Amino acid sequence: MPIEAVEKIRLFGRLKVPAFALFHGATTSPRAICAQIVSSLAETRVVIAELRSDHIDNEEGAFLRDVLMEGHLLLLIIGEARALPAELLRAWGTFAEDSQHTYAGAGRFIRFEPTRGSQPLGMLGIIVPKNYAGERLRPTAVVLVSDDDVSGAAALSLPDVRVLGRRALALSMKALCFLHHRDDPGAQHHGSVSEIMAGARSVTWADLQRLLRSQPDQHMLAILEGFAQRGRLA
Repeated sequence: MPIEAVEKIRLFGRLKVPAFALFHGATTSPRAICAQIVSSLAETRVVIAELRSDHIDNEEGAFLRDVLMEGHLLLLIIGEARALPAELLRAWGTFAEDSQHTYAGAGRFIRFEPTRGSQPLGMLGIIVPKNYAGERLRPTAVVLVSDDDVSGAAALSLPDVRVLGRRALALSMKALCFLHHRDDPGAQHHGSVSEIMAGARSVTWADLQRLLRSQPDQHMLAILEGFAQRGRLA
């Protein structure tokens, strides 16, 4: 990576810039970018993660929060996530402005709370393709990366990359229409969506079919997680 780009990142650190974005073309490998940065910033504690989707769990949210709170440079490769990257940029930027008095959150599982400690805060680097189609990103600073910038990166070692987020599963209309056929004979179904939500017994495939038809959006994941925690998904 050219010295100008590396020096920009060093400058961001000296100026305590909380977050920046590295935009790259479709043929540029995000992991090669990370390898170049790690090699060039040997004096910096760097953690690399890949956000495969917006659907992270509590443990993954805590991991992202702790990396930033403990003063690391977090390089976050954006996979198929479309909302969480923008939320995380916004939350960390807001929190870092006054970490002793500010509360900020991103998604369901990332929460930044005031701290009285002297530990320096970390820096967030979002690595994202130029044709990114998710929610608009508003980083504090921007670096543009080309193929030439990462030439020779294949020879560089790359630290472990933690992969975060569950991929969404596609469900066709045909599959949705036949979900109820998966139930065993004699399965006890709930009579309505309200009964499903307030009930205590196991949720059947027919119940799930009813829920998906009434609420086919991002809240379904939270609902199903709640059922699983209460032992209602057999």
